[in-house]
Amino acid sequence: MRKYTIPILTLVCFGFFVIGCGTTKNLSGNTNGSSNTPVMTKAEPSDWIVATKPGKDEADVDEQADIEITFGQDMNPDSLNETNILVLDGKHGDQMIQSLFKFHYEKSQRKLSLELPEDTGYGSSNGIEVRISGNVENARHETMGSDYQFGFLVK
Repeated sequence: MRKYTIPILTLVCFGFFVIGCGTTKNLSGNTNGSSNTPVMTKAEPSDWIVATKPGKDEADVDEQADIEITFGQDMNPDSLNETNILVLDGKHGDQMIQSLFKFHYEKSQRKLSLELPEDTGYGSSNGIEVRISGNVENARHETMGSDYQFGFLVK
């Protein structure tokens, strides 16, 4: 009997632990680890970004087209920068070219414009990829959380 005491106590303690930490159903009908813990859902990047120009996978884009990203909520303009928004030039081995652009956020339209200088272009037959980091923030300083990317083909 003595050699079974410790394993039995361990099993009983484990059973209390599992029952005490198990899923509970609170009055609102939510099932989660604790009846006091709210269920939080994080918005997807597609909920943050409502439109891009050029559009995702668009072809025959002009060599000097600016890039526009329209957000679904007010954004923190300080987070919309060269570190959090990358532009990759596929023709040159995915070289980062976001430093070529002038970044301009129009708060009233929730639109970020990446403007190419007039004397600059992507080059013909080029694939451009834009990566928006999950670190971009809305006006309440909440981060997007996941990266968003889109690309287009230059004619």
